[in-house]
Amino acid sequence: LASPSAALASPSAALELTRLPRTLAAETLQLAAASPDAGLIARWLGFLVGAGSLLLYTPIAARVYRQRSADGLTLSTWWLKLLSYTCSDAYSFRNGYPLSTYIETLIITVEACGVLLLVAHFQRRLDAAFAGLALSYLAAATWALSAAPPEAIALGQSAATALNTCALLPQIAQNAARRSPGGFSPVTAGLACAG
Repeated sequence: LASPSAALASPSAALELTRLPRTLAAETLQLAAASPDAGLIARWLGFLVGAGSLLLYTPIAARVYRQRSADGLTLSTWWLKLLSYTCSDAYSFRNGYPLSTYIETLIITVEACGVLLLVAHFQRRLDAAFAGLALSYLAAATWALSAAPPEAIALGQSAATALNTCALLPQIAQNAARRSPGGFSPVTAGLACAG
């Protein structure tokens, strides 16, 4: 299999890199077909993990809304997180994976979108630039979910981890400059470290 750095350089290498999850998904589906109870348990565990994912960004959204302030949060972090999770969602959707296998990422995508909107609102940045980025995001997401070639979807999935990691850099830089932990909640920081 190709390395992640090679996958980012070549769409065909990215497609090769993403065949492993597809193989694992096929093996999981074969196991579920052979043992309906195991498939049912796996499906419900997937939905349980999805419910647990509500704990990732909901504390940040609740705090921002309650305090009516997004001080300490960077808007670019939330744009990059939204893009990262959308790439993963598009990959799972376009490959026909059962919803229970990626529900947690879908929930986190909605949470990241909610935090993005709250941050933009309370930082008074819902302007023409924000609208332009939002329209570009919607167009790209629509293309990824409906018409993008498999190589582009595979490249997006390969880039999702890098995007999510890079999303934290503006937040870390701001926190360092302010000598403050920023607006991340301890729950979110702990969950992000736990993986």
